[in-house]
Amino acid sequence: MNPETVLHADGRRVSLDDIVRETSFDLYQTELHYEICRAVAHRRSDDPVARKVLENLYALKSNAARKATALVAYVQRSAVPVQGMCVNASVREMLPPGWGQGVRIEPFTGTAEPFIGWNHVGLLLAKALLHRLFRLLAGRAAAGDTLVRAWVEVSAAMYPAEVRQGQVLVYPFALNVMRQVRFLRWCRREGIQVSLAGMPYSLPAILAGLLRRQPNDLLLAQAEMRANARHAQELLAQRPRQLMTSDEFETASLVLYQPLLAACVKVVNTAHGVGNYCPHIAYSEFRVLAPAQSDFYVKRNPDIRYIPLATEKRQITGLSHYSTAAGKPAALVLIHQPFDLSPLKAEEAVQAQLDAELARLAQVLCLQYRVKMHPNSRQARKGATHRSFQGEPVYDWAALDAFRPIFVTINSTVFFDARGVAPVLVYAGATFEPALYFTPPIMTITLQDAEQVLRGLLPEDAWMRAAAFHAQEAEPAVHAAASTPTAP
Repeated sequence: MNPETVLHADGRRVSLDDIVRETSFDLYQTELHYEICRAVAHRRSDDPVARKVLENLYALKSNAARKATALVAYVQRSAVPVQGMCVNASVREMLPPGWGQGVRIEPFTGTAEPFIGWNHVGLLLAKALLHRLFRLLAGRAAAGDTLVRAWVEVSAAMYPAEVRQGQVLVYPFALNVMRQVRFLRWCRREGIQVSLAGMPYSLPAILAGLLRRQPNDLLLAQAEMRANARHAQELLAQRPRQLMTSDEFETASLVLYQPLLAACVKVVNTAHGVGNYCPHIAYSEFRVLAPAQSDFYVKRNPDIRYIPLATEKRQITGLSHYSTAAGKPAALVLIHQPFDLSPLKAEEAVQAQLDAELARLAQVLCLQYRVKMHPNSRQARKGATHRSFQGEPVYDWAALDAFRPIFVTINSTVFFDARGVAPVLVYAGATFEPALYFTPPIMTITLQDAEQVLRGLLPEDAWMRAAAFHAQEAEPAVHAAASTPTAP
């Protein structure tokens, strides 16, 4: 089997897998990627709702779509012209019509790659079983004016009043079972009305689709549409006045909420994270973390009311206001994200490189170096010596309060939470576009300028100015200057 490659005019061949591996997920949140997914969805179905679900599926889960997007972007930015390419038929079908004129197409003799990989079919089966288990264990949910669809403690932080006043429906969260168990215990300890809940996936229909060799993308789309349509009727039977959720990453959530909206139920979604997920959604109100987020969603969903949350005062519990940090030693803090559990290989590689560079600079600059671990990362057993990172892992924010932290992140929502606490440097590099998530000006860092940027932030007065800028408490002149990473 010949590999998928790109041939440059100078004779150099580059593997398409290497191109994808070095491409940030940011590229898959650009108009280029969504246009590729939209065009294929329109060719695959005549049904307008199915087209939207398919576009969502391709945007989030299609390896072929990512290859096509990465390939187009790579050719556009390549300094040496591309002369030929050998790619899978599914990738060729994903490429924009008329693209690549003058590029020789070489025959590909490997196995055809489906638009949606078999791993997602396996995950669908596991998801269907887990949701069925939750439905079997679910108690009888009481009818109420307010329903809160929840997974872990973040839901309670998003909707503190509604969680205590309404009915909380907890759905499976396979990424971290113990985190969900702790949330359920908290709910019961606090006297919150809580019940397990699950989507009514039809295992017989999924298995029948597999037996008749239904294409994976159509199988997943139909399974999600059936489950969400049925669950919409189950939720309507509880006669809610409003429903609170955080699920813009669910590819068929629009099928779930359209019947509720038609029945005049207010459906409120709070952004799951700083990124952009499914291009097609259906809510009454969407609480977004940044203007860039609403700009993305409003293009395809103009009827939703978008409310910014980034202007609200948010602060990490356990950390003091930056103005009280005088006299504390500076420390470097990498904000960990579990990229190893996701398909984000470029982000995973950069996070490892940042870890190594920050560890090196901590020694050079005589600083403490910590890694604030993501909540979904399981804390190592007592006595365990293996560490994935060179910095000392921290699981509790309060452990950082003895320092003047300098946070380094790859597009984490900590960017917003740390306002008023410390400066946050966001990684920027090839195909990494933090402006997709955060409204400029922002302070950035690269592997090349890390030492220069960090040295500039070590003096206490410079750190204070940077923290004030990040807290949006700086004077206009400082705002203008701080648009570059070295300004503070």
